[in-house]
Amino acid sequence: MEKGKDKKVCIITGANSGIGFETAKRMARKGFEVILACRSVDRGNEAVKRIKRKYSNAEVSFMTLNLASFKSIHEFVDNFHATGKPLSVLVNNAGLQTAVNGNDITFTDDGFELTFGVNHLGHFLLTTLLLENLKETAERLGEARVVVVSSSAHDPQTRAGRSGITRAQIDFDDLECIRRFTGDRAYKNSKLANVLFAYELNRRLEGTKVTCNAMNPGLIPSTNFSRHQRIFLRCCFLCCCLTCGRCLGISRTTSQGARCVTYLATSEAVKGVGGKYFQDCREIRSSVESYVENIAARLWEESTNMIAMDLTLPESDFGRDSLLPLRTL
Repeated sequence: MEKGKDKKVCIITGANSGIGFETAKRMARKGFEVILACRSVDRGNEAVKRIKRKYSNAEVSFMTLNLASFKSIHEFVDNFHATGKPLSVLVNNAGLQTAVNGNDITFTDDGFELTFGVNHLGHFLLTTLLLENLKETAERLGEARVVVVSSSAHDPQTRAGRSGITRAQIDFDDLECIRRFTGDRAYKNSKLANVLFAYELNRRLEGTKVTCNAMNPGLIPSTNFSRHQRIFLRCCFLCCCLTCGRCLGISRTTSQGARCVTYLATSEAVKGVGGKYFQDCREIRSSVESYVENIAARLWEESTNMIAMDLTLPESDFGRDSLLPLRTL
């Protein structure tokens, strides 16, 4: 294990279950110090115990993070900074979906629609607050990486993207999908926002030795992302996923999903590679809309306004123009 400032530290959001937990195990096995960033204290600590039971020498710890609360995100970053640890890899894995066709809207602590708030906005704030840590590590060790877990549901050309009655499309007059809300639409749009964010972040990090890629883990019914649906709907949804996923050949296990995340986080084959979209450890094309740079740039600007903080950095850092004036929440 590397010591001091040369150690490799990885933060994984939503790491107490599903893909995040499997990724944490793999990263620990590869010698990384892994920080499980989770909302539940009990589940987070239990996940740490489970990993250490399997890998007794693993350096694994838990830190509280609620992506539905800007206050919690700031506290998490402050607590991480207090450790003085470097940061080599950030895995934005946590995600959720509310009732697929329901119209009951749930909000974050800061008043944003929950799906958009957690899947995109929370990770946007977390990542931007940790950028300096990633860049410092990249300067010292030669690289740092961000991995964004998205979904094929963001792409209307895929089976998952065509399912249901809505398709993913960024509407800047209704970013949170509140005017025409369904859980399905909110989820698909949040996953499109993930890919747009990953590409735009990589462009802004050009020349810093920090790279960012997005990936599709495949349809994994065993994950907990549908936990906010009603129990009956959740059971129906999981049964449908299991049946359709097997028939269409698009379902994956958590281990298969985690393998691709770990590949993007550690493989020499993708060192220096950024702004790409992967599935099953192979680069593939994402949706047509995800490559539209002016949409990605505006999403960054709108997201910055939403988190009500000035992320404008010198042009030498991001190679982009200054952001729009901020609004107050």
